[in-house]
Amino acid sequence: MRCFRTHFKAQRATNFSSRGVSDAGVVPTISKPHPSGCAIVKESRWHRIRGGKAPAEPPRRFISLGTVMVGLCCPILAAQEATPSTAREAIYENAKRHFAQAIFYKPEPNEDNLPSELAPLIVQEVAPDPQTHERAMKFGRLSLDQTNQIRIDVDDSTVYVDERSITIRSRTYTERVFALYLRPKNGSVDAGTMLSIHTVLDADGFPLATLVWDIGFQEPRRKCGFKVFVSQQLEDRAQSRFGDPLEGCRHSIEKTCSTNCDPVVPTVFPTGPIPMGPYVYLDDGGYVTTILCRCSPSQMDDVSNTHNYRVAPIEHVLALRDKLGAAERDRFPIPPSSELVARLLTEALRWPLDPPADDKPHENR
Repeated sequence: MRCFRTHFKAQRATNFSSRGVSDAGVVPTISKPHPSGCAIVKESRWHRIRGGKAPAEPPRRFISLGTVMVGLCCPILAAQEATPSTAREAIYENAKRHFAQAIFYKPEPNEDNLPSELAPLIVQEVAPDPQTHERAMKFGRLSLDQTNQIRIDVDDSTVYVDERSITIRSRTYTERVFALYLRPKNGSVDAGTMLSIHTVLDADGFPLATLVWDIGFQEPRRKCGFKVFVSQQLEDRAQSRFGDPLEGCRHSIEKTCSTNCDPVVPTVFPTGPIPMGPYVYLDDGGYVTTILCRCSPSQMDDVSNTHNYRVAPIEHVLALRDKLGAAERDRFPIPPSSELVARLLTEALRWPLDPPADDKPHENR
């Protein structure tokens, strides 16, 4: 899990590492980043910077400001991971964060693939530091270059869509999939990632739950702790069937909240008056911070630019993948199957059936 720091009006996820030097010139040795993204202070020998020679006896150890900041940002010292409650609370709070400035993406009218009112409205944060703009993750259109290698054209913003059936606890629902392929603005595809958003709809087309899944072209960006956003109606049904949230959880529908690798329900979104596509909030690194109903209050303060994006069928992605060589095809990320999505949802949520007579109350399914 990543560390978290205060930013704008709430907290956001960020990596942090530091080297600190005290007034006495003592430098703590900082190890390479922990898999969580935080730096870890090694319990190794310290060196005094004074004439290039180490003192005859161990120097007095001072705690520098940089070392204190490591401890404040990351509750990880001596290879101890952050407590699950700390990490989960940061994700909950991050879902409330307002973007000071953002780019707003809306779908081009395209009734052939998906009505625009059902496609997502995407809000991507603009980082306050201009030096990070070139490293910001942008989504674009997939294609093959002259050497039969995958390209992501970030000047042609595209969202790939699919609609299929999904079975959850012996009930069949409609699943709508939105897939985005992102890379740094001036980076290669190897630094890119696929973000897929899987929304389970009820019989009337209203969203019940949305699972967020992302995977890099080289390796997964998240190996555990995926996010699921749920509707208020599903949370209300879970509360009615199963009672109060479990220990460490904030919502009744969350199934387990004891480790950093447990799935998280960052927030609950209201059900709108008619079926509509969601608001998807991405930070400048391409991570989803929250997913909301279009009827929800905005969580961006200012819009720097507005762009249209294409809506294309997922078959375009699959056709490109089939043209790749075996090695490239194996590592090319595509959205997970409906079977995997169903398994992940049932592992993450105490999914209530409707009508509730089919379930026993207060059981942790």
